[in-house]
Amino acid sequence: MTLTPFIAIWAGMALAVLILAAWRQLIDLHEDDSLHLGEQQGGMVSEQASLARKLTVVDRWGKLLTIATVAYGAALAGYYLYQQWVDSGKLPGS
Repeated sequence: MTLTPFIAIWAGMALAVLILAAWRQLIDLHEDDSLHLGEQQGGMVSEQASLARKLTVVDRWGKLLTIATVAYGAALAGYYLYQQWVDSGKLPGS
């Protein structure tokens, strides 16, 4: 059995993880590290809260997709190594 389609799926998952990481960095560039509490800065408070919610969602999906990608890659590697082990035990011509 060829592993090419499974490797392509894994590569797509890894690319999605990288895209999420880049997207998180772009969102993080707009984050203001100072604390705004005054009423005259009320718009900034809601903007900070909105940005924090976006970062939380991106972080959650990033962690889940990273775990899935690593697990899928480990399963592929394990299957590949198992196939190599089985193939090495076959006698020529059998």
